[in-house]
Amino acid sequence: MHRRRFISGFAAAGLGSLAASRAELVTSLFSATPPASRLRLIDVHHHMVPPFYLSENREGIIAAGGGRINPAYFSWTPDQSLEAMDRQGIATAILSLSVTAFWFGDRQAAVRTARRVNEYAADLVRSHRGRFGMFALIPVPDTEASLREIEYAYSILKAGGVALVTSYGDKWLGHSD
Repeated sequence: MHRRRFISGFAAAGLGSLAASRAELVTSLFSATPPASRLRLIDVHHHMVPPFYLSENREGIIAAGGGRINPAYFSWTPDQSLEAMDRQGIATAILSLSVTAFWFGDRQAAVRTARRVNEYAADLVRSHRGRFGMFALIPVPDTEASLREIEYAYSILKAGGVALVTSYGDKWLGHSD
């Protein structure tokens, strides 16, 4: 996707969400069960926790969390996520892994994990058409592997974007080896 088209589409989506009246927005966010006609919000910051990710990376997640793990990691399921979306009037959620709990210093593990997480997200997108989209995880700071995963995520998995944070360990975006 060309950058200009992405930016204009993103801006249009933002302006569209601002068009709703404030009272209507507050009502849709806090009503217990919004009618289907109000399911039109898009959540672009919707974390998922693939079961394999938690079991394989528990110690790294705890270390990244300052010695603790968010209890939500243990209860996340696609069904629980869909129920929460319905309660809050969210039509579509863009799935991503919390990338701050991803880079644990092992490049090869990061490459494997990114691919597995992206495949998992793509499966959810396919099995819940219209409810989920995805932002791909890439194995930064491994530049070559990240570029390969971006190509795969866009061309094969049809990802809607890429999830990034500003630093991975002691490496900042734009750092060269």
